[in-house]
Amino acid sequence: MNLQNKKSFLFFGGGSGLSNILKPFVNSFKNDEEYDLSAIVSTFDNGGSTGIIRSNKKIPALGDLRKVISSLSSESNSLFLEYRFSNRLLFPHTVGNIILENFLNKRKSLFDAVKEVSSIYIEHEANIFPASEIYANLVAVINKKNIYGEENIGDFENKILEDLYLKAIDEKKILNPISNFSIIKNTDYIFFAPGSFYTSLLASILPHKSTDAIKLSKSKKIMFQNLEDTNFIGKLKFFYHKTDGILPDYIVSSDDKFELKLKKTFPEIVFLYHDFIGKNKMIHDYEKTKNFFEKKYFF
Repeated sequence: MNLQNKKSFLFFGGGSGLSNILKPFVNSFKNDEEYDLSAIVSTFDNGGSTGIIRSNKKIPALGDLRKVISSLSSESNSLFLEYRFSNRLLFPHTVGNIILENFLNKRKSLFDAVKEVSSIYIEHEANIFPASEIYANLVAVINKKNIYGEENIGDFENKILEDLYLKAIDEKKILNPISNFSIIKNTDYIFFAPGSFYTSLLASILPHKSTDAIKLSKSKKIMFQNLEDTNFIGKLKFFYHKTDGILPDYIVSSDDKFELKLKKTFPEIVFLYHDFIGKNKMIHDYEKTKNFFEKKYFF
C-alpha cells in the first residue's frame, strides 16, 4: 500500500473488551498492507492484582494495559505476561503487572514504561497509550449516591448513571491535555471498543480533554454494542451528554432488532449488523470479528 494512503486507526477502551478485538483487527490485514494502530487504554481499575499495586504505590492501574500488550503479543509471550502466581507471596499478581510496575519505577513515566514493554513483547506494531498517568479514582453517581472505584461501579453496568467523573488529588492535571490529544485529533478512524461501557470505554475517554480532541477530529467514529446489552439506548444518551455531544457515525451490533430503536432516538447514526456471537455469548468471537474487519466497511 502506498504510504500516502496509509490509514490510522485508534481504539478507545480497556479490559477484555478492547484486548479481544485488537488481535482480530491486526490479523485482518494482509502482510503488505500499511497502517498505523493506536490504543488509548483505561487506567482506573481498582480490583485484583492491579488494584493492590495501584493502592500501595499510588500509581495508575496497569492491568488493562497489560491485557492490550498481551493481546498483540505472540502466543508464548501472551501466556508469559498473563501468568498469575499461585504462591502466597505473589498471589494474585500477574507477570505482566509486575513487569510494568518495574519499568514504571525505572522510567518514572507510564507512557515510557508501556512503550518499552511493548517494544519487547508485542509482535504487531502499535502505539499503546495509557489514558492517564495520574492516580485517580472513577466515581459514579446513581440515585444521588457516589459509588467509588471501577470494581464497585461495575455492579451498575446495566443501569443509567446520573454522572461519571474522575477524582484526583490534583484536579487540574487530570484535565490538562497530553500527547494523546494530537493522536486523537489526527486519526482517520476511531473505534469505541466493546467492554464495560462506563468503567472501560468512558473511563478511557474522560481524562485530559480527550472529548475536545474527538470533536476536532474528522475521523469516522465506530462504536461496538456489547453482546447481550440490555440498555444501550440509555447508555448512548449518557455518552452523548457526558461527552458534550459526541455520537458515533456507526453502531455495529449483533442485535438485528436494535436498528429500529436506534433510528427512533438517533436517526443520524448508521446501523451496521454483523454476527459476532460465538460459543461465549458475552465475548466477540475471534473469527467473526476478524471477518468483520476484513470486510473493511468503512475504508
